[in-house]
Amino acid sequence: PNTSDSSEVKAAEGPQSLSEPLCPSLYKTGGQMSTPPVIFEREQVVVCRTPQAGTKFLRDLTVSYVNSNIDTFPPDESMHAGFQHINPTLDKVTSVDDFHHYLFGDNAKRVMVVRHPVTRILAGFYEIASTQPDKFWKTLYGFDESHGSGPKAFEHWLKYSKFVTQDYHSDCVSNGSASMGVLDQSLHPQLQEWAPGQHCRCGINDCGVQWEIYKIEEVPVYNAIAGYLPSLQNMIVKKKLAKDNILETYTEDQFDANAYLTDEVLNILNPLTKEEQDFFGYEPYQSKKIYSL
Repeated sequence: PNTSDSSEVKAAEGPQSLSEPLCPSLYKTGGQMSTPPVIFEREQVVVCRTPQAGTKFLRDLTVSYVNSNIDTFPPDESMHAGFQHINPTLDKVTSVDDFHHYLFGDNAKRVMVVRHPVTRILAGFYEIASTQPDKFWKTLYGFDESHGSGPKAFEHWLKYSKFVTQDYHSDCVSNGSASMGVLDQSLHPQLQEWAPGQHCRCGINDCGVQWEIYKIEEVPVYNAIAGYLPSLQNMIVKKKLAKDNILETYTEDQFDANAYLTDEVLNILNPLTKEEQDFFGYEPYQSKKIYSL
């Protein structure tokens, strides 16, 4: 890959020997409803998937890849149905030696796509609050009624739910009042969309896995991954995906971030996510105000 568009994350030292527990956040998590790293075996590439940072594209790409038919991208529903039985994800690797190879071996390439922590939290909120409002407001956060998924609802959630005080852990360690630890959050079908922080995922914090990092604000996820998969390079170059705007559908949000990320909201989210921003080299998020003449 072009190293000018990426950076290598270095965390704590890895396990001292194979007899020690290997990455409790990744090893044999049982295929729960999560987004474990996906393995592209032929190229020996492992991709850390973080919800709201290109995961929809990676899911569809993996389905076509596993079916050895990249020309079918994006895959149809029948391909998705069969995919459940051959999902090539790291949590399915039971051999300790293979697991160690993918996360620490010199011959495996490890790639992670990240997003600015502020917009990732917003995207996760919108994903669940707009599609599962009762689940979000009542079940997950104990409100008496749904408040919707608009800008005022987002601000209300940040100010009056337990997200800021309990759910988001900048140090990747649950505090005493937390209702759920970072590992459980990353395996939760809804909470994983906004928690834990990206620096708390994919073995970075608990076992020192080093990933080549791409920010989706700088490199579209399909271009980042194409640097490692020749078949994807050919697909982007030869097929009519650009003309049909297929690739763009994976990068467009369904909301206007400017309407949500007011100064008041950013005064909450920027300090909250400062450690995560610093870890990945992000600046504090600034609202993009439009002034009329």
